Amino acid sequence: MINKDYNQKMLERIEISFDKVMPVCAVVAFASAIIIYFSSIPNYFVIVDGVIGVVFLYLVALKNIISIDTKMILTIITAVIIGVLSFADGGFGSAGLLIIMIANVIAVVFSSKRFSRIMAVASVAIFIGLWGLAWVNPVDLSVTKDLGKWVIHLFVMILYLALLHTVVYAVKSYLIENIEELEESVEVAYQYAYFDHLTGLPNNEKFINDLNINTKKHEMGYLVYFTVKNLNLINSIYNDRVGDQVLVKLTDIFNKTKTKDEMVARIGGNEFALWLPLSRVLAFNERINIIIHNLYENFYIPGMSKKAEFYIGCTKHQANDNIVVSCHRTRLALTYAKSHKEDGIVFYDETLDRLIRDEEEMKELLLDAIVNEDFEIHYQHKVDARTKHIQGVEALARWHPNDIGHVSPSTFIPIVENMNQAISFGEMIIKLVFNDVKELISIYGDDVTVSINISPSHLMYDRFCEFLEELLETYEIDPMNIILEVTEDVMIENFESVSYVLRNIKALGIGISLDDFGSGYSSLNYLSILDIDELKIDKSFVDQINKNNKINIMLEMIIRLSQQYQLKVVAEGVESEEQYLKLLDLGCDLIQGYYFSKPMPLDHDTLMVSLI
Repeated sequence: MINKDYNQKMLERIEISFDKVMPVCAVVAFASAIIIYFSSIPNYFVIVDGVIGVVFLYLVALKNIISIDTKMILTIITAVIIGVLSFADGGFGSAGLLIIMIANVIAVVFSSKRFSRIMAVASVAIFIGLWGLAWVNPVDLSVTKDLGKWVIHLFVMILYLALLHTVVYAVKSYLIENIEELEESVEVAYQYAYFDHLTGLPNNEKFINDLNINTKKHEMGYLVYFTVKNLNLINSIYNDRVGDQVLVKLTDIFNKTKTKDEMVARIGGNEFALWLPLSRVLAFNERINIIIHNLYENFYIPGMSKKAEFYIGCTKHQANDNIVVSCHRTRLALTYAKSHKEDGIVFYDETLDRLIRDEEEMKELLLDAIVNEDFEIHYQHKVDARTKHIQGVEALARWHPNDIGHVSPSTFIPIVENMNQAISFGEMIIKLVFNDVKELISIYGDDVTVSINISPSHLMYDRFCEFLEELLETYEIDPMNIILEVTEDVMIENFESVSYVLRNIKALGIGISLDDFGSGYSSLNYLSILDIDELKIDKSFVDQINKNNKINIMLEMIIRLSQQYQLKVVAEGVESEEQYLKLLDLGCDLIQGYYFSKPMPLDHDTLMVSLI
């Protein structure tokens, strides 16, 4: 509930008008004193009106010093004094009681409940006192001679005061409750409109509004946007609650790290914004390094081993720059960092505009291509190292948009991931491959395997296994002909979740290949824990064969250990005879690479059963 003194706020609202009336009241009081002086009315009224005029002049002179509460109390007391004197002089026939009643109305409406009650009790006491005064100064004989009339007046006065307090405070209570509810609604609406409900940080709109206020002072600074890497993957592997914990923890670190002249906001699902003014003592590089260091050092979520990682875009905001333009430039820098997987800070450069526009155009083309299935599937042989017979093929997506020409998978796959289209794209590719499986079997034989790359986010999709099962039935495919290739980076996130999914895939009869082994956070522990059938040695290892003896030793160790676990070992990216012969000597099972074949479309003439 919002706690406010609404009486005080009402007084503050009328104070300006009240101050304008005070000079008029002073003039009226002095004019009344002059008129009374020349009339038959007792002269002490001249003194009273003169004193009242002086009081009002005092209020006018000190209006900026005296509080509105004091002004109101003095006005009420003045009205009571006038009423008392009027009644004392004229009895029931005067306006004295009416003036006292009006003073009570003012007290109830504009003063505190405590003061208004004191005023009511004082009015009754004054009325009783005036009856006694009438014995001393019997100007109205009915006051003293007709006791019943006086009692009736007293009763009416008490009833009037009781009703006045009851009705006015009931109405004020009703109005205040409605005002409070309205203000609470406004406050809630304001929070929803300008603050993120999860982190409590300002949202993008408020962040920009606050920046506009700051930059009106011609303040220069840096705008920095942070995006949390792989938050969707974290949500898939763990759950949304853990993803929310990541955002809340990062918010806590930002708040503790920032200084009073810096600003932080959550401007999107996994995006944060920082404003770092140039008025700081520390240079920008020193300051941003401190912030990033704190983000990495202090980040910890129970049950989550992976540290938070970020893409970072930055723009230097000059004094005369438009803040919206600076935000747009920072967004472009961040977009470039994400699409190119830049680990450091990407600063805005004018050349980014063209690059980003090209990527945006490509996004539109990609979305259309996914919907219309405008992709080709090429197949690269996986050759038995000893017999040189083709044991399987790997399906590789190829894209040739009319307006651009050939686009490398290394270009369009990251864009697909960044657009959160990995699942749609993956399902479309799997369907295209499944549609080719029977023809591949007719070319290579019943035992051929078809390998399909699966993105981490697609692998953790909750309907993934159900989707595979439906396709196997629809296309009438033996699951033994299918191998799914998963990269090792998905393994480091959560062994339990990944293992569960892989077990379900294996239960369908589909094989599992651990792709790009050695390219990232390699762990031989995967081989003993995960239920996989095949291990693919990354091309970065193959490229160093016979160039780095340690690599040769490591390859031999991996191959021997894989054999102990009865895993087939595939070396990808083999391009020379020297590499092939060394891998053959080390006991590698399957060879994949340009040395034997390039990826080719299904109808290509060079597809053959054997390379011999």
